[in-house]
Amino acid sequence: MDLPNSVDILGHPYEIVMKEDLLDCMGMCNTDQCIIYISTTSSDSQKLDTLFHEILEAFNYQLEMKLKHRNIQALGNCFYLLLKSNPDLVSMFIQKNKDEDEESKLKVGFKVDKDKI
Repeated sequence: MDLPNSVDILGHPYEIVMKEDLLDCMGMCNTDQCIIYISTTSSDSQKLDTLFHEILEAFNYQLEMKLKHRNIQALGNCFYLLLKSNPDLVSMFIQKNKDEDEESKLKVGFKVDKDKI
């Protein structure tokens, strides 16, 4: 499975790096260097689950949420399973964002008063 090369987390581009030797963990988030490491030895589903977990680790750090690791683990699993179990929801979200992007391209930079047209 090919994960994206990077992900935007709260306005910061985090590089996603596949790494073989992560000691005894499946992933790590280096918030100082904005890098997420994912173990190459994990299964495809575990790589995605780990990516969600590490994204939540970055949220926790940047927003100073002070979540415990077990809470981050639970939330990561929940998000992974939510998206995996509901592909129609994911598709709908992607389409909605595409529609909004297209609509914003049509705007010309000034407000039109529809009552005066």
